[in-house]
Formats: sequence, structure tokens, C-alpha cells
Amino acid sequence: GQIPASGAQTGDVIAWLQHKDTEARDTTEGLLCLADGLPPAAMTLMQGFSPVSSMTWMFDIVGDVQSTDDGWWLCRSTCDAVGEGYSSQHMGIWNTAGEPVVLGRQNCVIFA
Repeated sequence: GQIPASGAQTGDVIAWLQHKDTEARDTTEGLLCLADGLPPAAMTLMQGFSPVSSMTWMFDIVGDVQSTDDGWWLCRSTCDAVGEGYSSQHMGIWNTAGEPVVLGRQNCVIFA
């Protein structure tokens, strides 16, 4: 993926995330907090920083496996469409075995 405000050609952010608090690593609440850990993928398309806010955010917990090695989760957000100050993206979280655990969608407004 790209970093925010890098002027990237595609909106894609991917990172391995883990809670510092070891007690949060094995909870559904901790997992869902990580689902909001990445910046909106549309921010990679921007050439400078400006305020961005979520309009809608939804997720589904999929599969039976909600565990991973050492608390590490692969998180990815990809921009589907952007224009007129709005963006739409899909996101996912996978465990270290490559199994999907969370799938979601988000719509954002970009105040540029």
C-alpha cells in the first residue's frame, strides 16, 4: 500500500497491526478497534493533508476463527471510488494463517 498524502495512483493501505495491550489482543472488541486503525484509503491519493471523516462504517465478522499468532492481524483498506469530496472503500482483516476474519465497507467525506 501507500502512505497518506503521497499522491498515489491507487487508494490502497495495508499493514500488520497489533495492540500493545496484550489483554486487548484476544477480544472481539480489540479486533474491531483494529478495523478502524488504518487511515481511509482515499488519503493516499491526496497530495497534502486535509480533514477526513467517516460517514458510514459497517463490518461483518466472518468465519469461526478469531485468533491469530502473537496478536498480529493483516489489515487492508482499498478505495473503490472517489469524487466530489466523497470516497467509498472496502476493508478486511486476516489472521496470520491468511483466513479472513473481518470484512467491511466505509464511506468518507474529504474536506479539501
